[in-house]
Parts: sequence; C-alpha cells; structure tokens
Amino acid sequence: MVNKENKFLFFGNIGLRGKLVVTLFIGIFLISIVFGWVRIKIEQDSLRASIEAAGSGRAKALAAGASNLVAGYDYGNLEGLAKNLLNQPDVLSVTIRNDDGRPMAEFSKPGSETGLLFDAPIKFDKEEIGRASLRVSTDALEKATSAAILRIIIEQILGGILLSVIIYMLVSKIVVGPVRRLTEAMESAELDNEILGHALTFEYNDEIGKMVQVYNRLTHTLSEYHEKLQQKIDLANQALIDKNKELEKALVLVERMATTDSLTELPNRRHYDEMITLSIAQTERYGEPICLILFDLDKFKDINDTHGHGAGDDALKHMAAILRDNARKADIYARLGGDEFAIILSHTNETAAEIFVRNLQAALAKLPYSNHGVTIPFTLSIGVAQYDESMMSPQGLYFAADKACYASKRGGRNSYTLYSKLPIEAKGEPHVSK
Repeated sequence: MVNKENKFLFFGNIGLRGKLVVTLFIGIFLISIVFGWVRIKIEQDSLRASIEAAGSGRAKALAAGASNLVAGYDYGNLEGLAKNLLNQPDVLSVTIRNDDGRPMAEFSKPGSETGLLFDAPIKFDKEEIGRASLRVSTDALEKATSAAILRIIIEQILGGILLSVIIYMLVSKIVVGPVRRLTEAMESAELDNEILGHALTFEYNDEIGKMVQVYNRLTHTLSEYHEKLQQKIDLANQALIDKNKELEKALVLVERMATTDSLTELPNRRHYDEMITLSIAQTERYGEPICLILFDLDKFKDINDTHGHGAGDDALKHMAAILRDNARKADIYARLGGDEFAIILSHTNETAAEIFVRNLQAALAKLPYSNHGVTIPFTLSIGVAQYDESMMSPQGLYFAADKACYASKRGGRNSYTLYSKLPIEAKGEPHVSK
C-alpha cells in the first residue's frame, strides 16, 4: 500500500543516498542509546560487585585479625586495629562487637556520607564470639561510574559513526544500483516516510520492502524492550528508595541501642564514658566543680536468689525510675552494668552532691520496691568523689568514687562515703590513665 501524502517533502526530494544517510543516522543513534544504556548498567553492576567483593574481603580480614583480640578482651589493640583500618581513604566507620552485641571498638569519620556496610562474624575455635563491620564510601564507585559513562558515550558515538560509514558504503554499492532501475516505477508511488518508531509501508515486496518490514519489526521490538526496561528501572528505583528508608530507621535504632541500656532504658556505659570525658574537659577548661556518684544495690544477689532474676530485673527498673525522677535536667546518669549506677553532677561540689545523695536515699525509702504485692526493700552503697587535679583523668575520678563506694559496703552498706573523708591509706595510689 502506498500513502497518497508525503508529509516530509524535504526528505522526499533528496536522493536515495541522502535517505540512506538519514535513515542510518536515526536508526543507529537510537540503537546506540539503548545498547549504551545496557553497557552502562553492566559496567555499574560490575564495579559495584568489585567493591562489594573487596569490602566483604576486608570485613572478613578484620574479623580474622580481631579474633584473638576479642577473645582476650584486648581493647587497646582492638582500637588500634580499628583505627588503622579507618585510616584507609574509603573506609567511613569500623565497629567490632562482642557476642553480646556491645561495641569493643567503634570509630567513624565525621560527615553524613552514606556508604556500603559490610559485616563478618568473628570466630574463635570455630565459635562465633562477635561481629566485625565496616562502612565503605561509594565515592570511588560514583567516580568510576561517571568515567565509565563518559567512555561508553564516546565509544557509542565513534562506533555509531564508523558503523554508519561502513553500512552506507556497502549498501550504497549493493542496493543503490538495483534500486535505480526501479526508480521510474517508484516515482508513481507515494512513500509513507514516518519517523522511527512508526511502521513504514511500501508497495513492493522486494528486497527493499523486506528491509522495511525488518525495520518495522526491529523498532517494535526495541520499543517493547525499552518500555519493559524502563518499568524495571522504575521498580528498582522505588525498591532502592524503600531500602534507604529502612536503612535510615535501622541506623537510628542501632545508634540508640549502642548508647542505651536495654533493661532500664537508661544511658549505658558507652554513653557514660563519652559524657564523663566531655564533662571533665569542660571542668578543666572553665574551673567549675564536678562530682561523680557511684552506687550499687545492697545484697542484690539475694533478691535474685530469693525472688528470681525477674524480680531482680524489676528492682533495677524501679531504681532507674527513682533515679530519673530525682535527677536534674543537667545531670547525667547511666547504668554501668549489673547493679552499678553512676550520676555525673556538673557545676556541683561535694557538699551539694551530699545533699543529692540524701534526697536519693529518702526517695528510695519513701517508695520501696514491691513485687506482686510483696515489698522487697533494698538499700544503696554510695560513693561520692569531686574531681581534682590529683585524679588526672576520667578513670581517676571513677577510681576515687569506686573507692568511696567500696568503703560504704565495707562499713555495713546502706550508707554513703565521701572520697575526701577517706583516710589516706584507704584512698590508695592515685589512678593514672595510660
């Protein structure tokens, strides 16, 4: 069938070679776009697979290197191992946890860049004793992808030009001659010269007609392929967005879990270590007083043995609630582990800390712990220490408060002791941080 209207007169007025050049340019250009995109996707997948393989290998190597250190609770060398790995340019964070999930060494670089997370089990004697994880920057992947895209575009352009020239020369020699003999018959027919993507019609079922038919099928196939490919891309992009949202929620939860005691929901030992270091730094800079209070629940083991560990856990929660109610907004409190609690009192001297301790004891006495209607009273052994230059470090302040707490236990429990009131022989040697 021949169309009666030529919608592109400029195309109809040029010679067959011109039509051949234009047709080849349009067809190869669109095909280059499609296959260029496919090459870019393959290149991206290959680069990502390489980075993931390298990241997984480094995570396994970190786990292997940390095995003996975790088994021996060698925090110093674990931190050294983590810091050495963090010095690598593409490593954003390194975390080593024990089998309880608590961090033994955790370091990260500042910034909000999101990277790829790799995790590997730490095994000792074929048993898992912890997890080692590291986050790797995707900056190298992005740069390599950009370079690959530019390279593929250049290759596609040069390849398209070269292919067009070759096809033009071959087809011009093989097709144009025979077609010239058909020109008189074709002049009486009108050609439908639609753009690529629309079916073209031709009157004769010869070689040129078959080429048009092949072209029509090819464009239809490419259109369907592109549509399906775009649908897959849209689905993949949506899945990636959903995964990113899940990852953000998981990161917030992990950060909260890393600094919060799961039983009492008080800040944990890690949070305490960070805050005591910061508080003492401010004290040394501005010369303001700071006190540390440590206390244990007296005969806590008896509660567990007599009433069960569930009652012991509830007693810890009860104590945590009283501590929250009596602490000031500026106070920093934490459960350090077991039945040991700590309170950092900034801008507070020993006299004010003593008042706080008395109020805490009074609040506990006023609101004793009750388990299923049975009152299970318990008391506290408390140590109070005000930071001074002789302590030299956060560890020194903890050492002093712990000495005072021990003195309260040794003195019969249910009491508090000021470190400054201890005799010299009870204070022991000053604690110096290494």
